[in-house]
Amino acid sequence: MQQICKKNSIMKRIAYLIACLSLGLISCEEKVSALHFNEAEQVFEIGKESELRFLNETFEIKDKNMEVQTLLTDAGKEIPADEVRIKLVKDIEISGEWTPIKFPVREFDGNGHIITFDGIRVVIEENSQGSFSAGLFDEMGGEKGTVVKDLTLAGDMTIDAQKREDSYILSVGSLAGEFKNGCIENCTSKVDISFADNKGICTLWLGGLIGHLNSYGSEVEVTLRGKVVNEGNITVNPCSNADIGGVIGVVTNYGKVFIKGDVCVENKGNLTVQWKADAQPEHNCIGGVFGQFWTNETDIEHLHNWGNIRLDTQNTSATFEIGGVCGNLQPHNYERIYPLDLYNASNIEIKNNLTSEYSCVGGIIGSFGGCSFHRVINEGRIVLSGKGSEYISGLLGAESPIHGNCYLHSCCIDKVGDYPIWRIYYQRWSKQIPCEENHQTNHQK
Repeated sequence: MQQICKKNSIMKRIAYLIACLSLGLISCEEKVSALHFNEAEQVFEIGKESELRFLNETFEIKDKNMEVQTLLTDAGKEIPADEVRIKLVKDIEISGEWTPIKFPVREFDGNGHIITFDGIRVVIEENSQGSFSAGLFDEMGGEKGTVVKDLTLAGDMTIDAQKREDSYILSVGSLAGEFKNGCIENCTSKVDISFADNKGICTLWLGGLIGHLNSYGSEVEVTLRGKVVNEGNITVNPCSNADIGGVIGVVTNYGKVFIKGDVCVENKGNLTVQWKADAQPEHNCIGGVFGQFWTNETDIEHLHNWGNIRLDTQNTSATFEIGGVCGNLQPHNYERIYPLDLYNASNIEIKNNLTSEYSCVGGIIGSFGGCSFHRVINEGRIVLSGKGSEYISGLLGAESPIHGNCYLHSCCIDKVGDYPIWRIYYQRWSKQIPCEENHQTNHQK
C-alpha cells in the first residue's frame, strides 16, 4: 500500500512538471498574492523572483485604480508604501524580460544576499513617455527617502530600444535608473550592462549602479556610505549623446550629497563606448566613477577607479570630457568643491580623432571648476591613436572659464608624466600650493 501511495505521489509530481513545461513556465511557483511580513522586525521578507515581480503587480493595480500605494502582508494588513521595508532572505535569480520595479519602498536590505540578472532584457516601448529609468528599480528615494544596504547585484542586463522611433531620455543603472533621496550603503554591482542607440535618438545617463543621482531641494539628502562598488562592464555601441560613469552616470545636486568620511566609491569594470560618426556636436562626459557631477558646495572623498575607459570617437564632431575618475566636476555657480583622495590606476584609450577643439581629457578629471584638490593621484596612461586636443593633462584636463579659481595642492601627483599636470587658461588666481595635511589613503584593489 505504501509503495502504491509513493508511486501515485511521483506520478502526480511528474504530471505537475509536464503541465508547467507545457505552459512555457520556467518555474511553477505559486502565484503571489501577499508577502510574508516579519512582525518582530517589521519587514517584508522576499526570497523569490515572483515576490520581486509582485511589487510591480501591486503598483500597477493601485496606480490604475488611482489608489494610495500600500503593500499587503500575509496577515491581511495594508502597510503604506513610505513605511515598507524589504529584506532579502535568499539569493534570487531573475530572467527574461524585466519591468523595473516602480513600487516605492522605504528600505531595501539585501541582507548580504545576491540578486542575479540572468540575461534580463528591459524593453523601451514604442508608444510611451519620452523619459525612462531602467534597473532593478525604476527610481528610488521618495519624499521620506530610501535606504539600500548590503546588496550585491550580478549577471547581465540589456536595454532594448529597437521599437523606439522618437527621441527619449534614458537613465540606466543596475540598481536604479534614478536615485533621488536617501542612502546607499555597502552595495556592489557585478552586472554587465549593454545598450545600443542605433537610431541616434537617445540622451543617455548610464552608470554601473545608478544612472542619475538627482538630489533636489533643501530637505533632500543623498548619502553614500561604506563600500559602494561597480565591478560590471559597461558597453554602449553605438552612442550619440551620453554621460557615462562606472558607478553613477550623472550627479545633479541641488540638495545635499554626502560622499565623505566612512565611504569608498570604486569602479573596477571597463567602459567601452563607440560613438556614431554622424552624432550631433553635443557635450558628452565619461568617467571611471562618475560621468558628470554638478553640485552645490560639498566635499567629495575617496573615489577610486581601476577600470579602463575605451572610446572610439568615429571622428564625430561631438565634444568629449573624459576623466579617469570623473568626466566633468563643477559647482552650479561660484560655490566650492573640495575633492580628497581621487585615484585612477587604469588607462584611457581613445581610438580615432578628437575633432572638437574643446574636447578635454584628464587622468583624473576631464573638465573642472571651483575646486580645491587634495591627494589626487593618477597612475593610468592616456593612449591616443588619432588626433588629440589642446586640453589633455596628467591629472586635470581643462579648467572651466566661469566657476572660480582652483587650487591644486602639492599632495596631488601624476605618476605617469606624459602630459602637463593640469591646464589653466581662464582663472588668473588658480595655482598649485603646498599641502600641510597628513593624508591617510589606501589604494588597494
